[in-house]
Amino acid sequence: RRDVLEIAPSFVWAWAPLSEAELTVAVALAGRNYPASTSVRLGVAREQIIFDIGIGFGKNVSHNVALLAALERFADFHRPLLLGASRKSFISKLLRVEESKRLPGSLACAQWAVLQGVQIIRAHDVAETVDAVRVAERLVAARRAEDPGP
Repeated sequence: RRDVLEIAPSFVWAWAPLSEAELTVAVALAGRNYPASTSVRLGVAREQIIFDIGIGFGKNVSHNVALLAALERFADFHRPLLLGASRKSFISKLLRVEESKRLPGSLACAQWAVLQGVQIIRAHDVAETVDAVRVAERLVAARRAEDPGP
């Protein structure tokens, strides 16, 4: 837990009852403004900042699944969100398939992300991902058309 404590020590103590997967999401949510505020102080315009959800990067399968399940919670960052789940090793582990068989899992993650409000998808298999995202975008548009809103 040392790495988590270094990222957000005061936050971790407040959320000690969380599971490790829940803590991963909590730390991601708590730390979302750190790089942005540092970048703004260094002269980067806020409009040029996007938020990478952080799939992979030393996380295990349950951490990545927890982040994906919580994507909707990242929508109120008021910054474009990026998801880079394409061909990540957690997909092989989750589906129990070899590395060359990660495309279906990558496409499912991309579609899920779009349905949850993620605006930027990093992909290795671009043509296939574009098709999958177009389907998801059509579903989002249909859902909005049915929702009369406030």
